[in-house]
Amino acid sequence: LRQRASEYDCLPCRLMGSLAFTGLGIYTYASGRKQLNLRAEEIRRSGSRIGVMPRRLATLGLSASLVGIGVYRLIN
Repeated sequence: LRQRASEYDCLPCRLMGSLAFTGLGIYTYASGRKQLNLRAEEIRRSGSRIGVMPRRLATLGLSASLVGIGVYRLIN
């Protein structure tokens, strides 16, 4: 069974999947931070229940999860 699984999931497939998830995680982090920095004052003035810090943590969590999935995809 292990041999069949290694034949099915070729190295180029793992590399592409890994690069896709890792790249998406990096892009999400960079884009999210940029947008939050641009709109931080607007968010503070809006009186929203969700402030800037929770949004930054959510962006960081999502980005870290995507990069983690990319690393996992490469290893397994």
